[in-house]
Amino acid sequence: MKLSLLVGVMLLVIGFAAALAGIFDVGQQTSQAVGSEQAPLVDSLWAVAIPVISGLGLAIGGLLVGLSMGNWRHPRSHSEPGDAYVDPEGHHKVRHV
Repeated sequence: MKLSLLVGVMLLVIGFAAALAGIFDVGQQTSQAVGSEQAPLVDSLWAVAIPVISGLGLAIGGLLVGLSMGNWRHPRSHSEPGDAYVDPEGHHKVRHV
């Protein structure tokens, strides 16, 4: 198995998990820490970080999975010994019964 396929699947799973966490976090009330002025800042950064992590994980994971499943070698343009030869006009030469 290719390494890029494994990394891509892992990023897709992380992206789906972050998307689910972002969906379930929508209805939750923001936590206000008593005596802390940075709690709203941390909550707002967390609310922005979850969709970014989800989007990047899904995009990069999908790209890696798609690229790892393809065959990106150039096809041969010359024949080598042992290759089968197919006559493109051969169907005209066959005697039909």
